[in-house]
Amino acid sequence: MDDALDLIQIVPNPYRGYSAYERGNVDKIARFTNLPEEATIRIFSLGGTLVRTLEKVPGTGAILNWDLNNEAGLPDSSGMYLIHIEVPGVGARVLQIGLVQRR
Repeated sequence: MDDALDLIQIVPNPYRGYSAYERGNVDKIARFTNLPEEATIRIFSLGGTLVRTLEKVPGTGAILNWDLNNEAGLPDSSGMYLIHIEVPGVGARVLQIGLVQRR
């Protein structure tokens, strides 16, 4: 099952101000792909500050969108972020993403 963790990705990476998943100018979307039924995704700044927690629940497919906002609903800054993905009963994976936000 560890191989399944290796398939989890975040796209596009790096995020350069837009993605193919966005439907308009106000949308900002990065997408987690190949997720299992359940997962907890924690996004951290490089300084170690927890920026956002996302929950993947059963029955929602293998994809989860992140709107590139923090817990307060404000846009995250441009920069590098670490992503910790925890899958119950399986293990964890750490990814990183570079964000370049548009103004």
